[in-house]
Parts: sequence; structure tokens; C-alpha cells
Amino acid sequence: DNQLRCQGSTLRLWLSNLNALHDHLQSSLPAGNFPVFWCENCEVFDGAIILHYYSVRGALLGGVVVGIVKEVAKTYLDV
Repeated sequence: DNQLRCQGSTLRLWLSNLNALHDHLQSSLPAGNFPVFWCENCEVFDGAIILHYYSVRGALLGGVVVGIVKEVAKTYLDV
């Protein structure tokens, strides 16, 4: 819980720190295949974020990622 709260105070910052969290987990779980995330500003909707997700598993867990991001935004960031 505390680790998730320390990732960032805004959704953009939290998402930007996901790779650092995964790097930290990789040191404890060297056999893990963690996804990579990056954000960019949406040109169409002001203030919107486009989240890119890459995984060796492909889009298999894409729906899970969407659910986790929504729950974190609601629970920790009041979005």
C-alpha cells in the first residue's frame, strides 16, 4: 500500500514511475518479465494521457493493466 502511494501524487507521475517499480521488483524476482510503460500527452483531449504498454506477453494482460490503472487512479489519486 505504501509503495503504491509513493509512486507519485498525480496519475501521470505515478504511471511514469511504474518502470522504476518494476526495476526494483526485478532485483528480487530475476526471472520476472515485467512490462514497460510510457506516457505521452493526448493532442485531442486537453489534459488526457496516452499510456503505452509493452510486454513480451503481448496484449494478453492489457485488460488487467487497464483495470489496475483505473483502480489506482480512483483509490490513491482521487481521479
